Amino acid sequence: MIEVKQLAHVCIFADDLEVTRSFYRDVLGMDTQFNFLRDGKIFSTSIAAAAATSRCSRKTGPAIAT
Repeated sequence: MIEVKQLAHVCIFADDLEVTRSFYRDVLGMDTQFNFLRDGKIFSTSIAAAAATSRCSRKTGPAIAT
């Protein structure tokens, strides 16, 4: 069996980004690091807990980091 020593990055695609962001922020206590915008709206967000980060995105298209 492979031993996992560290988790560095996870990408989660969600239908409802705000519900997903709220869960990670309010329930798990993770902090928003930055948001990605497309057409002036949040399209994706990077959140972190300790040394690990996770990116939650809507299911389509590219984004610009803010």
